[in-house]
Amino acid sequence: MKITQNKVVTLTYTLKNDDGEVIDKADENSPFLYMHGSGGVIKGLETALEDKTVGDDFHVIISFI
Repeated sequence: MKITQNKVVTLTYTLKNDDGEVIDKADENSPFLYMHGSGGVIKGLETALEDKTVGDDFHVIISFI
């Protein structure tokens, strides 16, 4: 199933700063859940996740300038 508007999404991630330091992490034991399209995550991440499917592995860089 693709990630689209109003789908509940469960994901694992590792958030790093520009120096590669781990800032936050969600793994299989404690995944992150949100409702896609409801503004529950920052727009750049939500855009990157659109149309992804179960098992997709990807990297995204989101600038806060």
